[in-house]
Amino acid sequence: LGFTHVVAVAAAAGAAATYLANVLPWWQASKPVPALLAAISLAGAVLTGIAFAGPWRRHPFGPAGAVAGATALVLVLDVVAGAPLQLASLAGYSPIVAGRFVGFGNLAFAIFGTAALLATAALVSGRSARVSAVVVAGMGTMAVVVDGAPFLGSDFGGVLALVPAFGTLGVLATGRRMSLPRLVALFAAGVAVVGVIAGLDYLRPEEDRSHLGRFVDSLVSGDAATIVERKLEANVSLLTTSVLTLMVPLVLL
Repeated sequence: LGFTHVVAVAAAAGAAATYLANVLPWWQASKPVPALLAAISLAGAVLTGIAFAGPWRRHPFGPAGAVAGATALVLVLDVVAGAPLQLASLAGYSPIVAGRFVGFGNLAFAIFGTAALLATAALVSGRSARVSAVVVAGMGTMAVVVDGAPFLGSDFGGVLALVPAFGTLGVLATGRRMSLPRLVALFAAGVAVVGVIAGLDYLRPEEDRSHLGRFVDSLVSGDAATIVERKLEANVSLLTTSVLTLMVPLVLL
């Protein structure tokens, strides 16, 4: 079990390691692919060492929580710096696709959101309901701001996911039961929060707006239906044409 624990934590560190690898100029090597793999392995080893080196290693969730926290922190620092670690990384932006060059892309958001949730869950393990509520609220607010702020993550869909996700964690961590009204209220809160962020972005000068503010502008001009239709078609196409969809039942099981 000890060996399995180390291997599992090392695997969890792999996501952040793909970003930290960009700290080293692996692309300048004569053989860039082996250099990239070596950089990822080095970064993963460092993160795994940190996970088992601190006093948190004695807690059942300590090493995994440390890796989750480090992963979230790496991505927070990255977006604050303008996202240099995401560019051309294995789980970041593709210059060829050129879909995004700042903020959180889909993969980066998925990793950041999951890491922030797991780190928060580890922090509140065994805590009182009052402490858990404060920690979840604080971590959730930080995650939503980092992900949704136009000058940081600039991620519309991520906010819609993070608010109900942290809300659900807060409900469970404080010993309450999840109910349908609470679930509906959490999803409504997600819509409200992203609406506020997008509205504030819309109030900025047009040349400074991100896609959040431009979406509000499309609502005002009546062009929003086209954007929603394009997003819906992209998601349906991804769900029905990707071989990874076959993994969904296995993950749920």
